[in-house]
Amino acid sequence: MRTLHPFFLPSLILGSAVLLAAADVDRAPAAFTTTDLTQGVTAGDLVNALLGPGMTAQNVTYTGAGGAAGTFTGGTPVLGFESGIILSSGCIANIAGPNLFDDVSCDNLLPGDAELSLLSGYDTHDATVLEFDFEPNDWNVTTLLFSYVFTSDEYNEWVYTPFNDVFAFWVNGQNCALVPSDTGLSNPVTIDTVNGGNPYASGNAVNPVLYRNNDLSDSGGAIDTEMDGLTVTLTCQAEIIPHVTNHIRLAIADSSDGIYDSNVMLRAGSFTPTNLAVTLVPPTADNPIGTTHTVTATVVGGGGVPQPGREVGFSVLSGPNAGATGTCSVSAECLTDASGNVSFTYQGGLNPGTDVIRACIDDVGGNDNCSPAVLKHWVEVCGPDGTPCGGLPAVCENQRTCLHGVCQGNGMKPPTTECRPRAGDCDLVEFCTGIDPDCPLDQHVPDGTLCSDGNRCTEGDNCAAGICVGTPLGLPSEVDDGVRVAVSQGAVVLTWNLAVNSTSSDLLRGLVSMLPVGPGGNDEMCIGQNEPGTTFRIAADPPPGSGYWYLVRGVNGCGHGPYGYEAQNGVPTVPRVSTTCP
Repeated sequence: MRTLHPFFLPSLILGSAVLLAAADVDRAPAAFTTTDLTQGVTAGDLVNALLGPGMTAQNVTYTGAGGAAGTFTGGTPVLGFESGIILSSGCIANIAGPNLFDDVSCDNLLPGDAELSLLSGYDTHDATVLEFDFEPNDWNVTTLLFSYVFTSDEYNEWVYTPFNDVFAFWVNGQNCALVPSDTGLSNPVTIDTVNGGNPYASGNAVNPVLYRNNDLSDSGGAIDTEMDGLTVTLTCQAEIIPHVTNHIRLAIADSSDGIYDSNVMLRAGSFTPTNLAVTLVPPTADNPIGTTHTVTATVVGGGGVPQPGREVGFSVLSGPNAGATGTCSVSAECLTDASGNVSFTYQGGLNPGTDVIRACIDDVGGNDNCSPAVLKHWVEVCGPDGTPCGGLPAVCENQRTCLHGVCQGNGMKPPTTECRPRAGDCDLVEFCTGIDPDCPLDQHVPDGTLCSDGNRCTEGDNCAAGICVGTPLGLPSEVDDGVRVAVSQGAVVLTWNLAVNSTSSDLLRGLVSMLPVGPGGNDEMCIGQNEPGTTFRIAADPPPGSGYWYLVRGVNGCGHGPYGYEAQNGVPTVPRVSTTCP
């Protein structure tokens, strides 16, 4: 169940929010300081803070809560850049550290954004949108750059769930807030496309090189922000047209509900145009595992003019060799040669899979200017066609087999495939999705659903967090002194009160002449077992000159109570037992 820890609560929406109250938390003064739209900052101020040299803007519009957008300073220790603007799905006042909670939230109770819902795959809430027109005044520029960091309290526990918070920067209708994927396509930046996996560090991360963990539950908290995770500094790269009006729409929203804040921080003055371009080849290649791979970056300026002496940074963003280092062809600093080229070589490991590789340079406004990502498929060299290879497949993945000497994937099992059986009354069966190699996260029936825990010593069993839990029943107490014996029409009628915590009774009879009770003998007899009532009738036929004694004990699903106690020094201490009626 998702709960929230509210810090700041909005009272007005659509452009104005008043901070009513802070949680009772003592915070040390933080270097990271925010100023939102309720504190004198305007939407125009946000745009002016973002613009770099050679850019002008007009037709500024803002939609969202007043506390969901503003400016910040003191960001260097957290973000790597000092100041800028923030757009949030909650309240920007919640971003400052230290990290104290996993669930900081500010629900602005605002609608979502239809375009963001398409990117997320879920309905969105609490959308914050900043739009404006701009005009580059340099005929030579063709690309817009600006830097940003995405942060969220959805990390890490809500990765790969419907709470896939999302943002986008549409420049002339094209989203430039993108990260590469191992399909060769680019994905929007969301909780699900940049993360450390769920569970964290379990091997199912996406673009982990671009992610910084700060979750208290996963050994995080060293980064001085309340948010549980954040990206490294990323760059928007978008095609623009000089000396005409271009349009940008910046938007962020919560997915599936309005809690657990997410934010995007944009670097001040980084909104700048450039005429430099970086390319990387080959776009894709297959190599046997354990060999080396080389890619070549080229940096050119306007008109395709080579840019020598440019330092290029190469990154293996994801895949079996994510984060791998290597060597460059021209110099240790990876500087381009006279043709604007530099090559990078790295050693592949022994695991098959697809690496995503990118090359970047430092450009105007302190922005990275990066190549489109390229792919490296590491494959196992194997035997005759159809031979199994690649080790054991994931639970929802078909066995890989050899084809033309290369270990090839055979896709995923159909969504009708059961991948995790039901573990009990409170569990649900999970099925493969037909898309992912792993079984979906374990799900269970709603809390409070009736169940049976298989323990006869509990009652009132119901489901709680996927586990069947009952209330301990306990053994019956001693029957009270309400036992009565009467003779009626030649028979004995025995009556008693049901023992506390019992559902039925056992009845024991023996000869008075053979007392004390037990351990048992020819005189003792079970005359009734699990009797549901409190009256019992039996023939009265004791031997001549003798008589019968009768004892009653309570019984329930967990066992039975005592037949009373034997007294020692006048104190009942030892329970009576009978092997005849144990």
